[in-house]
Amino acid sequence: MKLALVEAIVPFFRTVDKEKVMEGGLALLAGLLKDENHSIRIGAMQRVIEASEVIGAEGTAKQLIPLVEGCLGDKKWRFKFAIAQSIPSFFKTLPYDDHKDFLDKVLTSFFKDHNFAVREQTGKSLVACRTLLSQERYNELIQKHVLQLAGEVNYIYRVAACAFLRQL
Repeated sequence: MKLALVEAIVPFFRTVDKEKVMEGGLALLAGLLKDENHSIRIGAMQRVIEASEVIGAEGTAKQLIPLVEGCLGDKKWRFKFAIAQSIPSFFKTLPYDDHKDFLDKVLTSFFKDHNFAVREQTGKSLVACRTLLSQERYNELIQKHVLQLAGEVNYIYRVAACAFLRQL
């Protein structure tokens, strides 16, 4: 039943007024992001990106970014992996200069995740953002995050930096 709700929520958002979505619809989405079933949470996270298209950049900044930030510390690696897969969509929807703190927080959190699949997907997603950013911004992000990983004491983060550099 909840999976059907997850599938139908954004099409429903498209049929109602944007203000109504922001008043009550996003609370429903927030509840789905906290569900005990990680499949429900993964589906809800995918709908967050779609919902951002409905409510626009301002609504996304006020409503959806806090929802996503609340999910960064989730214990299930598959859920964090789904968020990492969404990184290009975040960059596409949210201008980097306006949402730099949030986007950097997502990258930093997932590049330093204990699960290799999450770290690897974060690297792949950042590579996919190459066409979404200016060359200068992209290089700035690469330098910031890869140098940070490469300077870590724990070798798993240095390995992540090497793996990321191979993808470039």
